[in-house]
Amino acid sequence: MLEVILNRTVMNQKNFSLNTGTIMDIATGYFHPGKDGKYYLNGGISTISSIIGRAETFKSTIALSYFGKLISNYKADGVCYDTEFSIPDISRINSLNNNVEDYSDKVYLCDKSVFNMVEFYDFIKGIAEEKKKKKKEYLEESPFINNKTGKPYLSLIPTIICIDSWTLMQSSQEEEIYEKGGLGDSKTNTAFMVDGNKKTQMMRQLPRIASDSGIYFIPTAHIGENINMNPYMPINRELINMKASDAIKGVGSQFIFLSSNVLETRKCVIFQDSNKKCYFPSKISSDVELSEITMMVGKCKNNQSGNIFNHIISKTFGIQQILDYYWLLKKSNMFGLEGKNEQTCIMKPDVSFNRKTLRDIIESNYEFARAIELLGQFCYIKNFWTIDKKIKSLTPKKFVELINKSKKINMEEVLNSTSIWRLGKAKKQDRKYLSIFDILTIILDI
Repeated sequence: MLEVILNRTVMNQKNFSLNTGTIMDIATGYFHPGKDGKYYLNGGISTISSIIGRAETFKSTIALSYFGKLISNYKADGVCYDTEFSIPDISRINSLNNNVEDYSDKVYLCDKSVFNMVEFYDFIKGIAEEKKKKKKEYLEESPFINNKTGKPYLSLIPTIICIDSWTLMQSSQEEEIYEKGGLGDSKTNTAFMVDGNKKTQMMRQLPRIASDSGIYFIPTAHIGENINMNPYMPINRELINMKASDAIKGVGSQFIFLSSNVLETRKCVIFQDSNKKCYFPSKISSDVELSEITMMVGKCKNNQSGNIFNHIISKTFGIQQILDYYWLLKKSNMFGLEGKNEQTCIMKPDVSFNRKTLRDIIESNYEFARAIELLGQFCYIKNFWTIDKKIKSLTPKKFVELINKSKKINMEEVLNSTSIWRLGKAKKQDRKYLSIFDILTIILDI
């Protein structure tokens, strides 16, 4: 009887987490078997990936970096709803993604002068209904295999929606309360209840909209003080890994519960050397261009919550994903790196670098950048994943040695590959797909 039920409910359409190409993908994902016997990372931005944090911790910069990377990686369209009036024009989104392309024809940028919360929700519903009507046009073959049917899952071409911030969204009812009542008016005290109620109603609808129409939401929200009205009672944490003194402000009661991923921006420091100069300078960097942001995975459906990773953020160019991996290697006892002031990477030993030349070499040498990326992914998996003992015990030197000895892959092929999977029409790319997990399973025969 169970087999009959299962056969009737086999679904061949599924939304997978989209790869940003940053360390966040590994921190929030797992490898799933797919086409051509390869493994594909189901990690990155899920259907509702919320970014929370205190003021001035680069929530917007991180969200817009993810947003732009997904549009580039998956040939998607996007909507950015700026409730804080902080994004002057589309050039800001272009810049935060290293100006790899112009998003003018792919991103609709709007703010509260165009839509209030209810109007924006109706706008989202319109997008979803249009995609459902033309579902066949939007369905593409994914590289992930359905174990039940043996065929690739189908996924809808994604639409990416960034809401910066969810905290400052307002409904027309809330706006009316503020317009009619002045500051200190008793009637304005109900505004927060109206605000929370409307946001909860909207949040309850987003998972269904996301699932049905392939829309991926990236909302940001502010953290403030968690005020304890009863000093004799313990403070309840909103997430098990959040600080008891922190509370997410102005989001409604279902925000955490219905987010599939929650990423928290924590410690934020300007990344400088002992002379107060940029630690990783480039030809056009300023002394205060880079900051290091400690990120905590507060909630994750695909991997372990509580994982920590770091983003190195350029105020102009957004997330510096290869620097993220290099910094992880350096902090992990020089994992796969050799030398002190002048260094080499054991996967690409013919290139020497120091912290002042690193960024320019990353920009100009794909093989070198890919070597740092793969070693960084390997390092993160060893440090944070629950994984096969063979992988846990593998050293960086042995890793390189086994690649060079392998009859199935070679180092040139590895260093010219990519680990970002694509959908249907977006699959065409110059570089062959090869994930870190593919490499590990090949050289370790697991």
